[in-house]
Amino acid sequence: VPQNSYTTKSVGGFVDFKLADLWLAGLGVNWTVQTDTYVAADSTDNNFASQLQGFVALQYLIAGQLFIKGDVAYARAYFQPSDPSVPSWYNNMYTGRVRLLYLY
Repeated sequence: VPQNSYTTKSVGGFVDFKLADLWLAGLGVNWTVQTDTYVAADSTDNNFASQLQGFVALQYLIAGQLFIKGDVAYARAYFQPSDPSVPSWYNNMYTGRVRLLYLY
């Protein structure tokens, strides 16, 4: 079944940096693309999808017991169908959060 025969490629990773005794920063990214073997009757392109995700984080330790970590992230999804009568689809998402970890 051509729609269920995929070629997927993915790469990603993350790294943490110690900025000072109580400060830690992090950075990460993941990228994936997928192509199937289906080609619509009036097209020369295969179905194609991709996603990109990334984040940046900053963490601080208070009094040796409370970790405060903030991060912001971005994600993008894209789909290009083989059928030219079906529009391409894409979406972007931005997020942010603060996390607390108390060690007792």
